[in-house]
Amino acid sequence: MIRRYIHGNANGVESTSLETMVNQGAVASAKPLQASRWVLPTWKDPRIPFAALLTLYAILGCTVLGFNRSPGQILLTIAVGCLLDMFLHWLFFRREWIVPLSAYISSISIALLLNYSHNHYLLFLPVFFCIASKYIFTFHGQHVFNPSLFGVVAALLLGGGLFSSAPAYQWGGNIAMAAFLVTAALALFVFKVGRTPLILSFLVFYSLATLLRAYLIRWHVPAEVLILGALTSSRFYLFTFYMMTDPKTSPSGTRAQVLRALLIVIVDLWLHTRQSLNTIFFALFLVSAARLLWLHGREFFRSGLAHCRVSLSGWFLTRLAAVLILGTAGYVTYARVIHPRFHAHPGFHREESGEVEF
Repeated sequence: MIRRYIHGNANGVESTSLETMVNQGAVASAKPLQASRWVLPTWKDPRIPFAALLTLYAILGCTVLGFNRSPGQILLTIAVGCLLDMFLHWLFFRREWIVPLSAYISSISIALLLNYSHNHYLLFLPVFFCIASKYIFTFHGQHVFNPSLFGVVAALLLGGGLFSSAPAYQWGGNIAMAAFLVTAALALFVFKVGRTPLILSFLVFYSLATLLRAYLIRWHVPAEVLILGALTSSRFYLFTFYMMTDPKTSPSGTRAQVLRALLIVIVDLWLHTRQSLNTIFFALFLVSAARLLWLHGREFFRSGLAHCRVSLSGWFLTRLAAVLILGTAGYVTYARVIHPRFHAHPGFHREESGEVEF
């Protein structure tokens, strides 16, 4: 059986939420399993041009720009993410097979935004957290964190310094690439997902915050260096137009979008007083975490313990246990089997030179 669905449209209408699918899965668990079927996106799905653009950026990064991730690393990241998403969806939702378009977008985003060492197996860490977060951190069955954001933050926090965000110079170090990112996003999908107020308000608030930072540290860093470095970075525009605007993890109302943009900038500015790297990712992560707590807290005050029984149902605990078991098995396999036997070659070698007499 083949079923088609639409991920979203210009009015911000989402596809069938995971809540509905979870309820269907819970009912199906008490019945004989149906034959496997495929769930296919339609050609009107706005994720298709989104995925095509990210693919183009990855190709440019491996051929023209200065990416230090190999094509093999990028392809492996995508393959692992897609297969994991297909498996978890099949396991949890009535034996349905999906075309993992969302997982493809999330995985290739991780490959674009993260630097990792020569150990190919390390990329399993952000991919696992990226995909698993969709099935664990939810409200009414809908995930609240952007999956690629969750994977990036997990890698930066738990990776032990083996991951870093991709530096600006790998995108060519000029404003032309940033302009191309923005133009392509505006032409192909930004207006379709209904997040224009979020983008415009964020750009205004972030520009004002950058001017404030430039003034406060004017004796240490030239203002033009900070302003141009912050507002011409391709990574910044990937975040603004491709990650922050995720229709499933951002509000649809204008006021809510403006408030979200303001909160992200305020948290980012506060984080700059604590550190100087990757603050924009941590800011969005913290705002998303606060939104998750707010949504569940508001629902708890409305429905009382009934909300707890629904949110912590046996079906959710089953998903949580399955993800924890899978993650633990992966960690043990890497720590006990793969890591002791893996020796990454840095790509250069050292030779001892003879002593030089003066």
